Amino acid sequence: MWAKLYDNFKRIDLACPKCGSEKTVKVPLELFNGGGFGIIKIQVPIGGVCETHNFMVLLNKEGAILGYETFDMMASKASEAKEIAESPKDLKLQEQKEPPKSILQSYVNTYGFNCIVGYLHSKLFDYPAYLICRDEIDISLDDMEKDFNALIPQEYRNSHVMEIITYDPEIYPRPGYFFALAKNKYNDAFIINPNWHVIHVPWKININYEKVMLKNALEWNEPQNHFRKLSEFIERFIADIKTTVSFLEKVKKVKEKDLINILNKENPLSTFNKSRLRLIREFISKRITPEIAAKIVI
Repeated sequence: MWAKLYDNFKRIDLACPKCGSEKTVKVPLELFNGGGFGIIKIQVPIGGVCETHNFMVLLNKEGAILGYETFDMMASKASEAKEIAESPKDLKLQEQKEPPKSILQSYVNTYGFNCIVGYLHSKLFDYPAYLICRDEIDISLDDMEKDFNALIPQEYRNSHVMEIITYDPEIYPRPGYFFALAKNKYNDAFIINPNWHVIHVPWKININYEKVMLKNALEWNEPQNHFRKLSEFIERFIADIKTTVSFLEKVKKVKEKDLINILNKENPLSTFNKSRLRLIREFISKRITPEIAAKIVI
């Protein structure tokens, strides 16, 4: 995202890569002075964007975000190096002490919270998706594709799989320029990079509901069942969509406010509000039929 000039600062919209919290921060212009294509790294302390996490943001000379780094990520690399030096006996004892792991959390740790939220939305709403990385980076998305496809009910599983776009850093020494080219070419797609950064979203609708689903699933006290919990939230969402469609098929038009009241009255186990209904309306329009979605008068 591009920065905005403000007095002697640039205002930059940041998102915590660990939990998705967002905040606009001011960065002194003097940090961007000087020539070259260098990457500027700025440490964001706890409380800078969210109350729990600290991280690094990577910017280019124009103030565009190139990605994020977390101290967990750096520690993980150091830990991997340590494990190589340990004996098989030490590793076996360590494995016995390790608690159950969350596969869902591992994907968030690898790609970032907002990237996984957007990836989930692209799966649910049938958008193409791309991961941009340098050509020397070896990444496989097969396992993630398999795990997230299993979350989507069979009738809504789509043919889109996240594809990898690579670039040569010698040809494109300024990655932000290549990102801009990709955004223009794949304007209808969700695009991320391996540095926990969402480069482009094709939708205009608020996806806070998916953020809440992912956050609640990760907070479940059984890490090995985080994916199962997320699947339950998605099943509830799909059930609410079917309930909404069933009502809309019986009417010609209905005002958004009236529909919210009706759905809440008839479905006490769900909570319908304006943002959630608009997400449901978008799903109906994109995955079922625009004619039914158009019956909701906004």
